[in-house]
Amino acid sequence: MNFTPINPKRVQHNTRLLLHAAGDGRVEDVRQLIPLSFPGDNNSAALGAAARNGHAQCVELLIPVSDGSAQNHQALRWAAAGGHLECVKLLVLGAAEEGVCVALQGAVVWGHMECVDFLYDICNPEQVLRALLFIVEQNPENGLCSRAVERWQRVMVEKQKDVLFQVVDGCGAPRARKL
Repeated sequence: MNFTPINPKRVQHNTRLLLHAAGDGRVEDVRQLIPLSFPGDNNSAALGAAARNGHAQCVELLIPVSDGSAQNHQALRWAAAGGHLECVKLLVLGAAEEGVCVALQGAVVWGHMECVDFLYDICNPEQVLRALLFIVEQNPENGLCSRAVERWQRVMVEKQKDVLFQVVDGCGAPRARKL
C-alpha cells in the first residue's frame, strides 16, 4: 500500500477554514471541512464560533467531532449569552450541570428570557446565584451587573423559588439569603 503523509500545515489551514465557515454559517463548507481538520479540541473553536453566531445546523454537525466541554462549555455559554435557543438546546444535551448553570447566568445577564426559561429547570438555582454574585463582586462599577442582579431577582420571583438575594450599596457587597 502507498500512504500519502499528512501535511500538518495543510490540516492547520483546513482547521482555520472550518472555524470561519462555522462562524459564517456555511453548512456545506463545514460538512466538507470536518474530515480534513484536526479533531477534538481544535474543532471546539469552530463549535464555539457557530454557537456564538446562532448557526444551529453547523452546531449540529460539529457536536460529534468537538469537545463541548472545552473552555468551560464555551459554546453553550456563547449560545445562551447570544439568545440562540436552538443552539442551546443542541449543546445542553452533553453538558455538565456547572456548564448549564454558567450558560443560564449569561442568558440572565443579557436578558434572553427564552434561554433562561429553557435552562432554568436543568440546573441548581443556588449554584447560578453563587456564579452571578461572583461576577458582581468582580465588577462592582459595571452597570450591567446591577441589571443582571435585578433580572435574576425577577427570574427567582417568577419561578417562585425560595432563594432571593439583596444587594447592599448598589452593585457592591452582595449577600445571599434564604427566606
